[in-house]
This record gives sequence, structure tokens and C-alpha cells, in this order.
Amino acid sequence: MQVEALINVIVERVKHIKGVKAIVLGGSYASNTQRPDSDIDIGLYYGSDQLLDIKAVRAVAQELNDFPDPTVTALGGWGTWVNGGAWLTIQGQRVDFLYRDLNFVTTTIDDCLHGKVISDYWQQPAYGFHNFMYCTETAICKPLYDPEYIIETLKTRINPYPLLLQKAIIKNFLWSVRFTLENMYKPAKRGEVYMVVGGLARAVHCLVQVLYALNKVYYLSEKRLAADVAAFAIKPDNFVECITVLLGKIGTTGEQLQASIAAVEELYAQVDQLGSDVLNQVADTNH
Repeated sequence: MQVEALINVIVERVKHIKGVKAIVLGGSYASNTQRPDSDIDIGLYYGSDQLLDIKAVRAVAQELNDFPDPTVTALGGWGTWVNGGAWLTIQGQRVDFLYRDLNFVTTTIDDCLHGKVISDYWQQPAYGFHNFMYCTETAICKPLYDPEYIIETLKTRINPYPLLLQKAIIKNFLWSVRFTLENMYKPAKRGEVYMVVGGLARAVHCLVQVLYALNKVYYLSEKRLAADVAAFAIKPDNFVECITVLLGKIGTTGEQLQASIAAVEELYAQVDQLGSDVLNQVADTNH
């Protein structure tokens, strides 16, 4: 069965489940960046006034899945931000259901519009879940069932890219890079690989967040990094190539670790300057 036909079958079965207010296609299939091994991500949106009927979700999952006993979680089974869902294989195609609480999504988007950034580093590998990723999901998703135009309304709220969110991401994540690097020098001298590798990977991730904000592009996941950055107008030269080489050989000796810190410091200086330029332009525009 073709992907489009499979999605239609899923929607017809899922939209009748009690509590479902909207269904969307998310992930790579929504953004047309899928690969042959990509999962189909189906978002199930429900309201706090009528929670999703998980027993019914499980029944549909068991009916559609190629194998018995598919993984189907309770609401919140995968944590605050990812929430929960199901892992299925339908006619040989991997399909993920993802639960989304509409009230929580709406409140989170409100926070983002007001420049409030929250990061949950335990929630999702490799670098956690940032609250503005709900904006990304909303921006790229394709409504499959939205009788009350809930998703379409949310889409209008996050377009154009919010100025307060841009400023908050730039400031917060640049500060995080600076703070992280300051705490890496002593461990590097002592040859503490575990500490330095983790710190530098986190610092690079923070620089990545700044670049997305500078270019007013919503960040979704590490999978899209190379393609996204290639299209950015505002970025250091050869950024992806630099971090690939850097993270691939951070080192094991004190000397090597300190050299890697210096390399990240150089990238930080470039991104910090780009951030200052954009923030100054924003300030001038507001005067």
C-alpha cells in the first residue's frame, strides 16, 4: 500500500476515537524530507476536557499492527513534553502515534510568543526537548483531520517567527555556551574526557540553537541539521564541517581537550558576533 493510502486508512480508524480533536502528519513526511527508512509520524491532539481514550487507541493499534502486542503508552508515558504514543508496524511501514494535549501545546506556544524558553535535557536524545519545538511541530505538520480548524489557528499564531522568542533563544543559548566553556578549562587540564566531551557537545548544540533563531527557522531535531544550516543566510563559514571534525576528535589528553575547547571558543566568537549584529538590528528597528 502506498504511504498516502496507508495514512488515509489510519486516519479513518483513529478519528472516531473518543477525545481526538485533530490528527496531523508530522516529522519528515510532513516536511518532505523523508528517507526510505523514515517512520510515519501521526499526531493525535486531544483536549483536557475530554482525554484521549487509550483503550480505544490500543484496540486500533492491535487491529492495524503487523504483530501482536504493539507498544501503546498511557498519556504522559514518555514524559512531559513527548507525552506518549504508540510504536507500530503497519504493512511493513513503521508508524508512530504521538499524543498531544491541545491545552498544553497552546500554553507552550503562548510562552514562546512571550519569549519564555524551557529546555528539558532528560526528555529526548541526544540534546533534550525545547519548548519551542512545539512551534516547529505546529509549523511543519499537515492537518489530516481538523474539523474545528484548531491546528490551522495554531499555525497562524507562530507565523511569522516571534521576535521575543528569537531574542530569548539568542541570549539564553549564547549565555549557556559561555557558562559551559568557562567550566571546561579545569577538567580539560586534568584530562577528564567524560566532562569535557559532554560539555563541548552541549555547547555546540547551543550554538546550533542560536543559528536557527538568527535565521528565524524553527528547530525540530538533529536529523535536519546539515540541510537546514546549508540553507541559512546567517552562519559561520563551514559551520557543519567544523563541528563534525571537532566532535569527531575531541581528544583524550589534556592538550587535546584544551585544543578542542579553543576550537569551540572560536566558533562561539563568530556566532556571538552574528547574534549581536542581529539583536542590534532588532533594537534599531524598534526605535
